[in-house]
Amino acid sequence: MIARVLESESDIDNALGLLYDVYVKEMNWNPSDGNASGYRIVDNKLYDNFVERSTYFGVYEGDKIISTGRVIHPGNTPVEIGQYLPNHSVLQGKTAELNRVAIPRKYFESIAPILLFESIFSWCFENLDAQNLVTTVGYPNPGQLFEKLGFEKASDAFRYGPTDLGDVYLYSLLNNQTNLMKVLNMLENLKELSA
Repeated sequence: MIARVLESESDIDNALGLLYDVYVKEMNWNPSDGNASGYRIVDNKLYDNFVERSTYFGVYEGDKIISTGRVIHPGNTPVEIGQYLPNHSVLQGKTAELNRVAIPRKYFESIAPILLFESIFSWCFENLDAQNLVTTVGYPNPGQLFEKLGFEKASDAFRYGPTDLGDVYLYSLLNNQTNLMKVLNMLENLKELSA
């Protein structure tokens, strides 16, 4: 398995296809019409309004993508969660968002999740220009994992919309080299334990 930044249009198409496979087919989630994220399904791929302002990551097994995630870059408009929590204090200033993580169930116990997050956080360590890195996840899983990585719970439970499968929480990590190095060290330790 190899993790990497997805740069070509075909690699990003593969990621959007995997998002459809995991979110829609495996998790039975369907975006509600008129959602603030602009979710739409086109040719068995899951798109939204943030595809163009994101960096995508993927783990490949041979030539098949088996997990993906992305970081939405700060911009003139809020990151995706800002469409739902527009006045939240951790979203003020230059904020990036880690989201759209998709790992098929059969790879949960493999090294793929560790490789994916190692790729994402390595890229953040080298490239991310933001004050905060935020994400939304369920609790206790994977929320407790994000807390161990240094993220802090920053909101009460909420749902993006009526078709959501469960409550999520906003988590925030102050984007600095110390925090990102801590995350990378923990992921390296997890990788060694799973070898």
